[in-house]
Amino acid sequence: MAVSFARARRLRGRTRLLYNCLSWLIVVLGCVLVGALMFKSRIALGLPPGRAPLDGIRLKFLSWAALTLVSIPTLFYVALFVVGGTFGLLMVLLGRFSLAEAKALALYGQPPQRWIDNAT
Repeated sequence: MAVSFARARRLRGRTRLLYNCLSWLIVVLGCVLVGALMFKSRIALGLPPGRAPLDGIRLKFLSWAALTLVSIPTLFYVALFVVGGTFGLLMVLLGRFSLAEAKALALYGQPPQRWIDNAT
């Protein structure tokens, strides 16, 4: 991940704007996934959807909170994989990325080295 951050800081111009837009899309998708998980798991555990006293359901509530906290990093990584993989696959099909560059973008969020070389 340190390589990804170092590369992203050196981006300039259109590639920086594109990378920032992809990053925000990952954040938005991650938030949607976390919200969906919170809603669905609350229903699955039998918790009321609104405010209610925790009498008798305290353990279920703690289970729901623990499940949510544990799954947040996983869901944001899934968002990174979906957005980066989709964009990388599109760029491979257009002939702009190699398969290795698309894989690095999807799995690690690394922009291609070529983008940095063109920026400096």
